[in-house]
Amino acid sequence: MENLTNMTDDITSYGSFDTVVPASPLFTSLQADNLISLPRLKLEGVQALKSISMAKLEFVGKLDVFSNPTMSLNFPLLKNSTEIQIQGGYSR
Repeated sequence: MENLTNMTDDITSYGSFDTVVPASPLFTSLQADNLISLPRLKLEGVQALKSISMAKLEFVGKLDVFSNPTMSLNFPLLKNSTEIQIQGGYSR
């Protein structure tokens, strides 16, 4: 999603917390490095997801990540958020 800079609706994915048969096995990364603003990012139980990178993201209304605890999160310019919930042992 390299040309995407702003969204007016959410990015949401629901998976399964089943570690034997993970849901969405092909959803391994999310990269939207030019995205600046996002109302909500909600990822639950997407065990195959290894990395999320939104290098220019400055605002996210709500950030809810309950997925793979070894996932790498990259939001270096994030300045404003209404609510952030991250569960697991994330590296960033």
